[in-house]
Amino acid sequence: MTLRELLTQARRPALVVGNGVNLYGGSKNANSWSALLADLRKKYCGGLSEESAEAMSLPELYDALTIGAGASVDLQREFVGAMAEWAPTDAHRQIATWAAKNEAPILTTNFDGMFERSFPACKLQILTDRDVGFTRFYPWNVVSAPTTISDPLKGFGIWHLHGMERYPSSIRLGLTHYMG
Repeated sequence: MTLRELLTQARRPALVVGNGVNLYGGSKNANSWSALLADLRKKYCGGLSEESAEAMSLPELYDALTIGAGASVDLQREFVGAMAEWAPTDAHRQIATWAAKNEAPILTTNFDGMFERSFPACKLQILTDRDVGFTRFYPWNVVSAPTTISDPLKGFGIWHLHGMERYPSSIRLGLTHYMG
């Protein structure tokens, strides 16, 4: 079954989108997670070769960056600052437009706000009728949507699974973030 067939036959699909979306529709270095990691590796772990960094899992690399940066550096804010120049691509717009038209939520593992920026009708909402209160460390009740959402399963909205740039302390990078 093709993706197109799956999406047209599903009653109400949800789209889970990772960093691959940033590889389409922009210039070679635009929205480049690899370039961002390479810049931070050079800045904080200059002795760590590119080959060694590529052999590490991402949580291991983030932990190495945290150690290299030291306690005085807020690495989560460093990531947000490095993504400040990123811009949404046609791929972001196409996915968000399709999801809105089909009332499908987007669950993204990305921290960046490219989907929100690609769909200006989206407004940040903090769902207050949920059992979970708002916290900048775990903003699981935060969604960007063009209309009020009361049920995450029933409509278009953009949800960030591993944190979001608006709340840098919510961004999950290394093992210590996931364990904490």
